[in-house]
Amino acid sequence: MRLFQYTKHTLVLNTPEILLVPEFKAIMDMDKSEDKKTAFKLFAYAYLMIDWSSPYREFSEGDRQKEALKDTGLSFDYIGKTEEVQKMLRKYQQIRDSNIIVSMAVSIINSTHKFKDQYLDALDFTAIIEKGARAGTRRDDPSDYINNVKKTKDMFNAVRDLMKDVEEEMEKEKGKTFGSRRKGIFNEGV
Repeated sequence: MRLFQYTKHTLVLNTPEILLVPEFKAIMDMDKSEDKKTAFKLFAYAYLMIDWSSPYREFSEGDRQKEALKDTGLSFDYIGKTEEVQKMLRKYQQIRDSNIIVSMAVSIINSTHKFKDQYLDALDFTAIIEKGARAGTRRDDPSDYINNVKKTKDMFNAVRDLMKDVEEEMEKEKGKTFGSRRKGIFNEGV
């Protein structure tokens, strides 16, 4: 979701219809200044924290928050204690997660993280197998671990590529729909 466009050293709303969503309009209405600088800082914070195309999307949540606060000049207290801001952040995430393909990709990533954590917790390079054909050998072989790490990295790269493809496809499709249908030749002015 591309909320802003950066032109001539200023942030402008790229998708003004987002203000039809009450949680976003509340942020704009909350800022009484003429230039709406605080509202745009809050929108920028939301983008940096939540959006898939944020430059900080690969950071941990804590690091993302630290960088987003630094970049926008907002304080943790202001973000955390302002109910309208919290509602807008939840709505932004809800909108972001509403795309089924993106949701599936997120589900894959979360499952992968869970599996990785379980695998790493169970590893024990000192455990020796006592019975069977492999008796006297290590239960967990470091070379198997290294191979699994490589496979995990490949899987993460594949999911990242999938997400980039989804973003590109969503950009291509922007403006090609009317309601829940594709635009036809008679809808061009709509």
